[in-house]
Amino acid sequence: MNTAVKIMFGPLLLTLLLQSCGNTDGEVRIGVILPLTGDFKSDGGDAESVLSPAQQEARRGDLDVNFIILDNESSPKRTIECVMELIEKNVSIIVGPLYSVNAKAAAPAAEEGGTPLLLPLATLPGVTNNKYAFRACFTDTWQAHAMADYVFEVLELRSMVSITNLGDHYSVGLSRDFEARFSELGGEIIGRSYYRTLIDESTRILEYLAATSPDLVFIPCYDQDAISFLKAAEGVLSSLTIVGSDGWDTRDFRETEIPPGTDCPMLISNHFNLSVDGPARQSEKLGPKPGQAAALTYDALQIAVEAVRLAISAAPGDVMEALAALDNFSGVTGNFNYAGGKNGDPLKPVFIQEIRRGADGLPVFVDLESRMVDYY
Repeated sequence: MNTAVKIMFGPLLLTLLLQSCGNTDGEVRIGVILPLTGDFKSDGGDAESVLSPAQQEARRGDLDVNFIILDNESSPKRTIECVMELIEKNVSIIVGPLYSVNAKAAAPAAEEGGTPLLLPLATLPGVTNNKYAFRACFTDTWQAHAMADYVFEVLELRSMVSITNLGDHYSVGLSRDFEARFSELGGEIIGRSYYRTLIDESTRILEYLAATSPDLVFIPCYDQDAISFLKAAEGVLSSLTIVGSDGWDTRDFRETEIPPGTDCPMLISNHFNLSVDGPARQSEKLGPKPGQAAALTYDALQIAVEAVRLAISAAPGDVMEALAALDNFSGVTGNFNYAGGKNGDPLKPVFIQEIRRGADGLPVFVDLESRMVDYY
């Protein structure tokens, strides 16, 4: 990936570096890349909802901040084009794209252009492996270890089966890391089940779970697979614990009824405290029930503004240095410490939550605990 991108961007690099020397007219430009169309448009819409309040908050200080917003159409190719376009517009820092699949394309392009990139929701460990790439979330390794620790130590569950989407690096990586940690703690992996289209393979998977009878099933996936699994499992699973991942928490999932016959405990890892007295729910800027895309995008935008404010100039290189040194930023999803982190990853907690069926059938997220994870 890095080699290919360097070849692609090499001819433009000198021009872009000359253009990326910061603004001199007093305006601070922050680029924003969101999936407003395409496969990820649901979360893109959530993230878009915080742009206006984030910009109002940014302008309360002494900076004339202007967000330049581009739609990457949920596509890696279009993401690269967005990065290049924003660099040409002399932005000081870029916030986005949301997810790892597009972040993998964006990070090398931002590095070539010498412009810092702050990723709200890209949890894949390797995407920040250059000095210009940062994230506002935990990594997949962190959440997998935190969840494995919790189910083993607190719930005292001792056997598991993983259900993995073979066509998704997110699912494969989380299953690998969760299994490794669970086994290290002394847990037993009694089986694995794989799929490519869960809605078509759920009967086989449920039969496998009935035959193996684990204490827990770990199913790291995105919202649509989670919805399909819970619908198929209605009235079937009751004696085991379902453990999901942060990919479950989307607008579509929150607006989908939990089947009434789903009686087993359901847990996920999440990026922020969802309790009514937590900072995200108390923030009027995020609405009454913010999702992780909205909350993390809001924090990423505020962190970007703070990095510009602390930098010696609005030049991208200076902003990058200021962001790397940021050590105590308080956001709606928690406290961020980049100085104590590594490779652009902040030290911040993982929140473990239970999903219950509300009176209206919709999911209710209940905070269980947070774990400060440091696997450096």
